[in-house]
Amino acid sequence: MREEILKALLERNKTLSELSKELDLTKPSVYYHLKRLSAEGLVRRLKNGNKFVYYALTEKGREFAKLIVSSLISCLLSYAIASGVKNETPVGRCIGYVGYVTSSDFSVAYILAFVFIFITIYFTIKLFEKT
Repeated sequence: MREEILKALLERNKTLSELSKELDLTKPSVYYHLKRLSAEGLVRRLKNGNKFVYYALTEKGREFAKLIVSSLISCLLSYAIASGVKNETPVGRCIGYVGYVTSSDFSVAYILAFVFIFITIYFTIKLFEKT
């Protein structure tokens, strides 16, 4: 739930009502999570002189939200890569001098693919942010 709020605020500053509608949650529920995120230093309240109160990510919150987005994308891509490898290589089949493929080999493939893709995406975001 809090991850969804952070991702929504990554786009732009939003009011409690906007977040409630976008995430299809009650206002008290969204307010509770915003309060917790504020206590952690990830979100801050912005008053602009009228009756509306906007919520915005702090710098720490922005970094955390980007980390969440990077890890989600990395999970999806690593799953797709490792699944493709698994579908083309039957378990228990001898693959030349390497030996036999076991199911634990695919677990390692998932982990390595995730780490590689996560690092690539995270640092790409950092690079484009600085330019």
